[in-house]
Amino acid sequence: MLNSAICGVAIRSRHPLRQTHPSRQSTGIQYTGHAAARGSRAGLRLWSLRLEPLALGDSYTSMATDSRTSTEYLQAAGRADVMTIEIRKPGGQQRGAQWVRYAVGHRHRGPSPFDVEIPTPHIPPSPIRISAAEVFSADEATDLFVTYYKTGTIPDHYTLRPIEGFTTESGIIDLRGAAQQ
Repeated sequence: MLNSAICGVAIRSRHPLRQTHPSRQSTGIQYTGHAAARGSRAGLRLWSLRLEPLALGDSYTSMATDSRTSTEYLQAAGRADVMTIEIRKPGGQQRGAQWVRYAVGHRHRGPSPFDVEIPTPHIPPSPIRISAAEVFSADEATDLFVTYYKTGTIPDHYTLRPIEGFTTESGIIDLRGAAQQ
């Protein structure tokens, strides 16, 4: 079962996570989560976590069997001390998209350069470059995942920087030059 306690454990885990946890229903929203981790050369644990709602009437087993994912999710990757969080949700119609993937960040003044490199557990490793305003700790990420699990969204005081849009025809639209929300 994936619940707020497991979200916290998964984010803070010092053990390899190579499992997928189906969820039970919570507050009318059913979720599935995916977690992966691997050791880095420096001995620090890299990990990723993704939490996505299941379609009404769908099951985790049928989604996994058909290799389907949700059109909406909250995901994070990195280390416990430095990580990135992204959310994909409906939007982007003004640019021809039905869903948009955003980098989540903290409010800040002025432009913020993409000068922080976040290591990821993907093979081969593919670091992600984000701004300092988009860096999260495990504790804050845990709070965001618990909120998303309970409500299906994140608090309004976070900023959203568009990364890419998605169309119903599986098209991808580069939104990196779009205005931050």
